[in-house]
Amino acid sequence: MKRHVKLVELMESARVFADTRIGIFNNVEYMVNDDLLTCINESYWDDIERFKEYHTDGHLVTPVKIATFTAKWIVRYKPIQAWRADGKDLSDNPSSTVKSVSH
Repeated sequence: MKRHVKLVELMESARVFADTRIGIFNNVEYMVNDDLLTCINESYWDDIERFKEYHTDGHLVTPVKIATFTAKWIVRYKPIQAWRADGKDLSDNPSSTVKSVSH
């Protein structure tokens, strides 16, 4: 039951984040991948179980550990994908281009 609740929370949070952070830009489309969120959820719970098995001396799973394990897998799986509607790369912005100087 806990695993399902965590997955639902991940899915809701990902959609809210994408809608409020990515959806505000013109010409940018995005997708929240539920399959990757499911992988994140399973990997998170595997980490929690390993942590509890290893720390038999009473270490608790603190909110910091929960955030760390969740962030670790979000960064690794990247469940929110964004792209420009015109097909160009998101980094095709002249103001963000780093120019190299040859000597």
